[in-house]
Amino acid sequence: MTLKQIYRLYPKQVWTLTLITFIFIARKTLFNVAREVGSYATTVDSGTSLALLGISMSMIVIIQNSSKISRFSSKVFPFLAYYIFATLSFLWAGSAGTILFKGIEVLCSFMIICLTIYYIRSLKQALLYIVLLATASTAMDMMNKIIKYGFSYFHTNAYTMTSMIALLLLLSAVKHKIFSFKEMKYFIFYNAFMLVIGTSSASYISFIIGLVILMSSQYKRGMNIGIVIFICITLYFIYSYFQDFIFELLFPGRSMEKIENGSGRKAIWEAAFKLWDENPLIGNGLIVGERRIVEYIGLAVISAHNSFISVLVNTGIMGVVIFINFIFKWFLKVYRFQSTNRYAVILLPAMVATIVNCNAFPAIGSDWNYVAPTVYALIAFAFIKLRKYENNMGY
Repeated sequence: MTLKQIYRLYPKQVWTLTLITFIFIARKTLFNVAREVGSYATTVDSGTSLALLGISMSMIVIIQNSSKISRFSSKVFPFLAYYIFATLSFLWAGSAGTILFKGIEVLCSFMIICLTIYYIRSLKQALLYIVLLATASTAMDMMNKIIKYGFSYFHTNAYTMTSMIALLLLLSAVKHKIFSFKEMKYFIFYNAFMLVIGTSSASYISFIIGLVILMSSQYKRGMNIGIVIFICITLYFIYSYFQDFIFELLFPGRSMEKIENGSGRKAIWEAAFKLWDENPLIGNGLIVGERRIVEYIGLAVISAHNSFISVLVNTGIMGVVIFINFIFKWFLKVYRFQSTNRYAVILLPAMVATIVNCNAFPAIGSDWNYVAPTVYALIAFAFIKLRKYENNMGY
């Protein structure tokens, strides 16, 4: 599949919207500039300038397409509801500039992705678009690291997440005969390679969980719990006999102590719960809340490294309820159509793996990152495209 062939697959509106999405992605990859925690609102650099450009272009497009957005806005509202609530946290947390900037950026980025998926009429092409988006995001971050640090492998839990999503979608789509292995083999090999060299234990474990679901799911039958149990028991015995070898594969170069404390996350999570205790009902404000973790551990961090803990710290119990409601509806929307729609079966492994991976890398619920658009696309596909029957598009 050549670039020219890919370009011809989608209408011009899709490529215009994709350009805006890549403005947001570029600001977190090629144009990412490190800054001290807490100075986000006052630091003006290439990344912030790109964000302002992306927001401006997004708002123009959203206004121009308001009639189309009205057709699906209620469908994606479970996700929107959390970030609307989180953006309003400036009312009780202060830091209006930082919270509004971040909240509006996320909402604009999400709506652009939703509009993109809406414009793609074919389910197969929409699925391919998510794979292309994930693969390109992975490539942009790798290019960024090569430019800055030279050729090497880099430990990360960012591009391993996008490559994991793409790989699970591809393997599942090949299994269920949406794509052939021959036409997708280079995408499969590339994303598998990027997943491996990223050395992210969280992504490895999430991928294995997704793979178990993929192997146990069948179109018209859904996920077979018996097969899941059998695979899990088999993996347990394999783990029992080859524990040291498996530990080295899943946790390369890490001591048992480092594994047990989540590679330093334990201290961050303990500090996050102390911070949450200051305002348990409505939290400490989107983004600015979890950045206060530095007050407890003396280490500058920009997130709680866990979507659910980030949501708890930033927006309290009320935010958690809204966020969990979204997760539940997202999972239910995909799970209940497995027996009637192949795309639900294809989406399930990647969706579950993403939710699991968010326990270590908060692609949603916290600081916007270049991984987020791929996750937004998964969400948009489920809420906008997925219907009970594959031939019922429901536009």
